[in-house]
Amino acid sequence: MKFPYRLFVILLICCIPGWLSAQTAATDTADLFADWRNRVLQIQVIEKQSQSKSGIGSGFLAGPDGFVFTNYHVIA
Repeated sequence: MKFPYRLFVILLICCIPGWLSAQTAATDTADLFADWRNRVLQIQVIEKQSQSKSGIGSGFLAGPDGFVFTNYHVIA
């Protein structure tokens, strides 16, 4: 299955205005993390047949609709 890059770019462009308006004036890393920690996710991919973990990674929630963004290798 080929990754739909065009769809990804469209979704990214649609979410940017929301990200920009939601940014705070955090002055250090701890403040920044405290502001965004509820949007960072751990993603675990479980293989149905063996019920074992076949992938793990991170992602983040973006936009008001709850889109999850992660790297392709996490879900491949």
